[in-house]
Amino acid sequence: LLLLVAAGTFVEGLLRAEGTDPGFDWEETGFVQVNAAPLGLDDDGTLALFDQIQDRIQALPGVDRATTSLMLPAGLFGTTTLLLGSEVSGADRPTEIPWNYVSDNYFQVLGIELLHGRLLNEADFGGGDAAVVSETFARTYYGQTDVVGRSYRSEGSPDVARQIVGVVSDATVRSLGEAPAPTIY
Repeated sequence: LLLLVAAGTFVEGLLRAEGTDPGFDWEETGFVQVNAAPLGLDDDGTLALFDQIQDRIQALPGVDRATTSLMLPAGLFGTTTLLLGSEVSGADRPTEIPWNYVSDNYFQVLGIELLHGRLLNEADFGGGDAAVVSETFARTYYGQTDVVGRSYRSEGSPDVARQIVGVVSDATVRSLGEAPAPTIY
């Protein structure tokens, strides 16, 4: 009886997951996970390695396009502490926000829709002062969805303002079926 209950719960979860929209084009998407840490590369070396891997994967027969990200959708993004809320509540407060480091074609490859502004481009990757945010991030911390040109600060470097250059539709951050989460890219 216990085995039947467990099997029923598992099947119910599978059926629920099948009908869930993850917010990105998953049906024709594959992934390769790489851990570059054992190679002892610095940040530039790691990025160069990922660029090489992306180019080689894109050259494979049957692969239309490839992209790079630090974490996969529904792959438990990391979090960072931002100072947010002043535009809605009147006072900034430290807030943990899921983030992902992505390449410039990430949103196009996964089919995540641009709602406002622009997507990241090659020029944005040198200084680290541009970001794309999710629709839920914009609505939650700025009270509207078009927040292009607004900025935010992080707790680690409160004197550096980072500019929001685009807003994209919500995508799964941690797990299928979750409520849309504020996310920064």
